[in-house]
Amino acid sequence: MPRASKVEPGQRWGCLTVIDRAGNYAKGILWTCKCDCGSVRVYRSGNLLTGASGSCGCVRKMTQDARRLLFNRRMVGL
Repeated sequence: MPRASKVEPGQRWGCLTVIDRAGNYAKGILWTCKCDCGSVRVYRSGNLLTGASGSCGCVRKMTQDARRLLFNRRMVGL
């Protein structure tokens, strides 16, 4: 699947929805994005295009919580 060549408002990148351009930095453009969990953060366009940023970190936290719960159930024998 070819990757997109540019970021535009309204596009989705993983759990992130691009809201608006936030400004520039030395190597590109900054974008304000809203995650499915509701948090709003600024991301570099390069990170969105390469997939390095796909969420605000909420997906990682949910995955860790699920693993921890599964591990605890195994240890207790539930």
